[in-house]
Amino acid sequence: MPSALPGSLQNADSLPIKYAVNEGDTMNFDTVGNYYEQHVYRQIVNMLGEEYVDDPDFLADVACVTLNSLPPRYIRHHVDMAFFMTGEEREAMEKSINDAITDAVEFVQNRQRSESD
Repeated sequence: MPSALPGSLQNADSLPIKYAVNEGDTMNFDTVGNYYEQHVYRQIVNMLGEEYVDDPDFLADVACVTLNSLPPRYIRHHVDMAFFMTGEEREAMEKSINDAITDAVEFVQNRQRSESD
């Protein structure tokens, strides 16, 4: 069955970051990202980096589980998000990140234990 998607959209892995809209005009998706990503990565390093420095796969798994448990907050510029957040919202976000990391560590460790049994 032929795909209804244009050829450049059939394989999501090969999507260009810049996508031609009209001749000479492009949409640049490089600036779009999940606000939580950098905060989660930084906090994982702060909380777990020394203990798991020799296990980057564990840290990557924790990052994935953590990010999947947090609501996505897609933005174009980090300063925009920071500008519109109150101090209370920032504190709540940091707490939710820390809680999600703690839960993710437990989840990944339990999965590793069950796979080794």
